[in-house]
Amino acid sequence: MFLSILALVTVRRRSDLMITRVVDLVLAHELGHSWGSIHDDEMQDECVPKNSRDGRFVMWESANTGYDKNNYQFSSCSIRSIHRVLYSLAHRCFVEEKKAFCGNGILEEGEQCDGGAHFQHFGVRDDCCTKECKLRLGAFCSPRHSECCSLDCAFLSKDVVCHAEKSDMCKAEANCSGVSEKCPNPKPLEDGTNCTDGGKCLNGDCIPFCHSISSDLMPCLCEDAKIACQRCCRSITTGICSPVKPEHWLQDNSMCIYGHCINKVCVKETTDSGPIWRFFQNFNGREQRKFLADYIVFIVVAVSLMIWCPCGALIVYKDRQEQNELIQKRLAAQKNVQILNNESNNNSKQSFNKTPKRSYSINEITNSTIEEDKIKPSHSSIALLRLKNEDDIKENIFNSRARHRSEWKTKNGNERETSL
Repeated sequence: MFLSILALVTVRRRSDLMITRVVDLVLAHELGHSWGSIHDDEMQDECVPKNSRDGRFVMWESANTGYDKNNYQFSSCSIRSIHRVLYSLAHRCFVEEKKAFCGNGILEEGEQCDGGAHFQHFGVRDDCCTKECKLRLGAFCSPRHSECCSLDCAFLSKDVVCHAEKSDMCKAEANCSGVSEKCPNPKPLEDGTNCTDGGKCLNGDCIPFCHSISSDLMPCLCEDAKIACQRCCRSITTGICSPVKPEHWLQDNSMCIYGHCINKVCVKETTDSGPIWRFFQNFNGREQRKFLADYIVFIVVAVSLMIWCPCGALIVYKDRQEQNELIQKRLAAQKNVQILNNESNNNSKQSFNKTPKRSYSINEITNSTIEEDKIKPSHSSIALLRLKNEDDIKENIFNSRARHRSEWKTKNGNERETSL
């Protein structure tokens, strides 16, 4: 399943702005997470090479400075992880980009302006641009996409600064031209001006500190914790990274191999993700062991509750669900029995009402010829009908015997009178 990760990148590192090179590497790092890669495992040399002249890869758990070659490449471990995700989801993720889409707020090919008509309720309305991404009648530019354009859709004057001075990039400030909506390219600062990371400006470029000492040196980060916050340089010839002489300590909040420097100490940062065992690797000092010894009971109870409370709640929920299902089945069975009993009683009443009373002769009794009723009764009504027929038969037998007895008496009486 694709990792649903939202990559958020900021251009600030605490109170300072990060340089473009570092921001690019941070963005690449977060994209690596979104594509399925975790941090490079420090225990695998192919992912985290020790004392390599090429440095750490993009997915190293701390931010890279961009000094080394590997800072701009993914390790083989990251490539394997990313390949598994992209191989299964590339057909849904990678869609051919459209050349232009009017209304997205981005100035693209064939557009004079783009005020973001589809998203105006999210931002400031652009009165200089139409919904067709064309400049309105009388408008010279759009302030949404031009540094030297006013809200009145006109060019700004020459006294307006459109580009502030950036010493870290060795660029001076620049002013609008008054005849164009574009900001002119800024001029370079004077050579020797201090720039990023202790470097010096030269012809508009920031020359790193190490390179300003010797053309054979380039900046690097020392991996030894004791000298991690010293300024280190790597020899292009030997590939060895070592601190410069005399010592130059990095400023507070400067990047080091494991995080950032505070009072000449490289403080390890909390990483955004990683295996759980890395968390326990930090518990190797006296204070950490003392903390575990003092709070071991509380930790065990807390962890146990975190495990057993959800399990117990799930078991109770399942038991109640099964109990409710059993009750529903019992109620349904009782209802079915009641319906069957009602049907049986109704059929019995219909059988009694529709079965006519008949008298049977002796021949019919002896031959056991009883006509079937046209109505098909139920089992209970058949049993009741049989009982009723037996009573009728007994009554007919009794009446027949009484009639024979009466006829016999009458016949004997007539014979006596004749003889007299």
